[in-house]
Amino acid sequence: MSKISQLPALGDPDGTEMVPALRGNRTYNTPLGPLVDREVTRTIAPHVVTAQLAAATALAASRYFPGGRAAGEAGSVVDQLFAVDDGTGSLVYYKRTAAGSQEISRAVTPVSLGSNESGRGLDLIGRPSVAGLLASTAPARGAGSLWHADAHVYVEADASATDSHVTTAGGVKLYVQPGPRGYDARAFGARDDWDGAAGTNNFAVFEKMARLRPVVIVLPRSRNGTGVYMLDGTTAIADATGILLEHDPDVSLWIEGGIPLTFIKGIRSNADLRINYGSRGLGVQHSLIPAMGRRITELGRPGSALAGQLQVPLRLDFADAAHFRLSGWPNGAFAAAVPTSIASDLVQWGTPPADSFVATVFHVVPGDFIQAKVADLTSYLPAICVLTDTGWLLIRQSQTADRATILCMQRAGTASAVETSTANPVAAQTTYRFGKAALGIAIFDQRSFGLVLNGTVIRRYQTSSNIQRAGWAGGFGAAGNFAISAPLLFKNKKTFGLPLLRVGGSGDSCADPTVVRQSQFDFARQLIGGVGGCQIEMLTNLAHSGDTSAAQLARLQALNLSGAGYHCWWIDIGRNDIQTGVPVPTYVANVLAMVAYLRAAGVEPLVALPGMFYSQPDAQAYGQDGGATARSDQGAPYRLALMQALADQRVYCNLASFENMGAVVASLLTMKASPWGDPGLVDNIHPGLWYSLCMGYGWALTTSAFFTHAMEHDFQGGPLATPLPADYFTGSLGGTSTPRYVVEDRLLHLSYYLSVNGAALPDGTKVGTLPRRLRPRADVIGQLANVSAGLTPVAAVSTTSAPFWIIGSDGAVKVYGVAGNPTFLGISASWKI
Repeated sequence: MSKISQLPALGDPDGTEMVPALRGNRTYNTPLGPLVDREVTRTIAPHVVTAQLAAATALAASRYFPGGRAAGEAGSVVDQLFAVDDGTGSLVYYKRTAAGSQEISRAVTPVSLGSNESGRGLDLIGRPSVAGLLASTAPARGAGSLWHADAHVYVEADASATDSHVTTAGGVKLYVQPGPRGYDARAFGARDDWDGAAGTNNFAVFEKMARLRPVVIVLPRSRNGTGVYMLDGTTAIADATGILLEHDPDVSLWIEGGIPLTFIKGIRSNADLRINYGSRGLGVQHSLIPAMGRRITELGRPGSALAGQLQVPLRLDFADAAHFRLSGWPNGAFAAAVPTSIASDLVQWGTPPADSFVATVFHVVPGDFIQAKVADLTSYLPAICVLTDTGWLLIRQSQTADRATILCMQRAGTASAVETSTANPVAAQTTYRFGKAALGIAIFDQRSFGLVLNGTVIRRYQTSSNIQRAGWAGGFGAAGNFAISAPLLFKNKKTFGLPLLRVGGSGDSCADPTVVRQSQFDFARQLIGGVGGCQIEMLTNLAHSGDTSAAQLARLQALNLSGAGYHCWWIDIGRNDIQTGVPVPTYVANVLAMVAYLRAAGVEPLVALPGMFYSQPDAQAYGQDGGATARSDQGAPYRLALMQALADQRVYCNLASFENMGAVVASLLTMKASPWGDPGLVDNIHPGLWYSLCMGYGWALTTSAFFTHAMEHDFQGGPLATPLPADYFTGSLGGTSTPRYVVEDRLLHLSYYLSVNGAALPDGTKVGTLPRRLRPRADVIGQLANVSAGLTPVAAVSTTSAPFWIIGSDGAVKVYGVAGNPTFLGISASWKI
């Protein structure tokens, strides 16, 4: 090949000449012309345009008209250039046209760049808008190339990608790059331009962004936007968990129609987000509040520092306990028995009976919590034992491999014993089995107690009569030595761990998650996690829009509760009964039928009052139609009659959910746009998120109290006071009647009659011994009444003193001045225990 210097010269190249070109590792021949044209276009042409613009700008600046654009047009001919002041000190350059003039350039100064007005500020730089980017037909630049629009950055995707975020009109696929707060919805094409009548439908953008979850969707207020994003469409997303809406304070959503993403359970927001529904009447409004969808660990507990408790445990001495054997299973009675050995902190029974139980019990009063350790053997059944004034309860675990069922046998009076069983996953855990755990009994009030394993209340039980004693039992033994050790007492215990709960709920549309944004029951499930470490592992919500009490009763009775292990059931029903005029007795009867059905399955009902609402005319006075509500002023008879019926049946009443709503009035609608208030109801009857949250707090507090607090009642249908067991008294004394007591805030009140049946009682006779738990801190002296069989006074023989008794701090009960061989001794005294 000749040297280049030796080649003949080419006279006038025309671009068809071939030159070598290297691509990759191969050499090709290529025409010269296209190479030169491409390079000129890339490197020289922009400078030519810039030079032309500069020349035109200089020419225009030479023809400055201080009178403004109109003066420039008047003093110029077609295609002539001129300059004017825009009124803020910046020059604008125009070209005269037949119809007026056209802007060709604008001077960029620090003042003009700092402006927020449309067409000024950053707009002067010519940065493309998102709309312009999406409409662009520019070709692809290659995967990984950066694209810009407004303040957003995009990375070009491969042409074969199927997960790109946006695609331009030219077919270029792009990934939106998140900012410091998350993904800006505007980068996907969303616009906050709803003006009350028209605007961009952002439904498709929200749907696309939701599929990136977990995702933070940022909703800023644009510089020239209204701050309102409009959505119109029905989402196909069933669970919005993992989606957080991060919005500016003055941003809101307008739902023009359908069921968009913001209706779906699990979505969250960083702050209260107003959501207006254009398709459901005037001004109907929800809020998306931060508490929605949060995990229980993100929520504060519904309580205060005052709920805390610090205690010193007290040792129990088995020498002060009573020991019994059940005469037969399951319909026997407990009679005194003697263990193999008794020490202060250890009682041993040997092998328990093969067909019954033995028990060691202490006298207990409301507020007591006792616990001990029972022998860890596989050859017998460990249990807890509770003795009442008319019968007993024995609670044990099933003998299946997983021990996951708790069985309670209860006998009252002479009736046959009745057994209930409930599944309990906590008890199935090896460390919580009766033979492994610290086995405890919490006495909540005279007729209710809790089974406590390792400090956690596993289940609450009701008794049909007053509790006297509680302790530990073992039975159906085949071998081994049933022993109980390390007994302890905590007085006035108020705080416990709460178990994994299984809860159900009955209600109407105000608890139906398909109607309200988040059901009060769902909020309760979140909020109760702050109390005693509680978590609800199963929540069955039967609430259904439009249901009356009769409809909810039918739904409940169609549900098989057997073996499901529900702890309690929330009932909030009655608004539709009030609305439709269901007779009050019918409504009450339906609720009581629900109560009976639940209790028959071992599930305790917690009943709330139907919430307050107001009528459509009330709402119309504040510019809202809402729902066609009526009879809102007829609710009081329903609520009062329900509470009377609950009192008769000793049913727990949840007043907190009702009371937490506060005053429910239509004037709250004026606060729908206020950051300091909430309208409460969104359409006269359905709660917004704030009210649903408040009612959820009520259920959380009520349910936690169900496991830890006494039930406030007067035991209608039975005596309030608890009779002392007859075996506390000497011989046959007390065989017909014993004094009764009530404990209130550590003060014991003892009264009523001790039967003595004409026995001679010389001065100083010891008629009985009180257990350590009931003994006074110092000797108590009280007056006696000698009473005949007809309950008339018997004259005293002694002339030196009236009859009296002394109750010693050692528990000994002695009498003085008793004469006339009375049938009963009337007693009345009070002391601190």
